Amino acid sequence: MWRMIVFILVLIIISASVLTTRVTLPRHVDIERVAWTIYLEARGEPLAGMMAVASVIYNRAEGNVCRFNYVVTQPYQFAGWDKNFNFALPKDADAFSEALSISYLMHYGEFKPTGTWNHFYNYKISPWWANGYKKTRIGNHVFVTIDKKDKR
Repeated sequence: MWRMIVFILVLIIISASVLTTRVTLPRHVDIERVAWTIYLEARGEPLAGMMAVASVIYNRAEGNVCRFNYVVTQPYQFAGWDKNFNFALPKDADAFSEALSISYLMHYGEFKPTGTWNHFYNYKISPWWANGYKKTRIGNHVFVTIDKKDKR
């Protein structure tokens, strides 16, 4: 009789832990959205440039996979999301494949950012908000880490 009670208690404990543990797999739409962002921003860049753009997304989300989608869809932050862009077929399939692979790594916890950057811009411009910060140029982009606490 006591074995049955212990068995039932163990089942209750296991059931409670299973019900309170939430395992969330990334949605395919989120993986694609990040991949499109990387692709649109860095499709003509070397792999290092794509990884750097992914690092900006990762760092802005503070490594939280649940925030990647939020980060990439913020107004005026990343190419494509503020325009009526056709997301049907990428023009450069190889570049999109690389972007998709990077996005999968990000969503499944296998991505390691290549820098602490949280902003980037095209090297042909010189935005005021980047003044005074250390800059790293990769391909056609300049990457910058802006401290959130810095209130210039």
